[in-house]
Amino acid sequence: MSEERTPTFICDFCPVRQRAEENPNSRLGRMWRLHTRFCPMWNSYQIKLGNKPEPESSGAFDVKPIIAALAALCLLRRLFKQR
Repeated sequence: MSEERTPTFICDFCPVRQRAEENPNSRLGRMWRLHTRFCPMWNSYQIKLGNKPEPESSGAFDVKPIIAALAALCLLRRLFKQR
């Protein structure tokens, strides 16, 4: 009964990803590219596919994902203020 389970990722079926890939220069496409920089699920999905090497744990704290998330929030705030 020791079946090895392979994780399935929502990224395979994500409608947002599909629409962003159809038109990568749209607003949704740009937001998707920004999202993929800091999404832990997307990074795990890329490692599973073999597109990205597994990170080495250096113990150092990486600030880049936090900066990317803050930039995305600022962009969304600006977009919704204009309406």
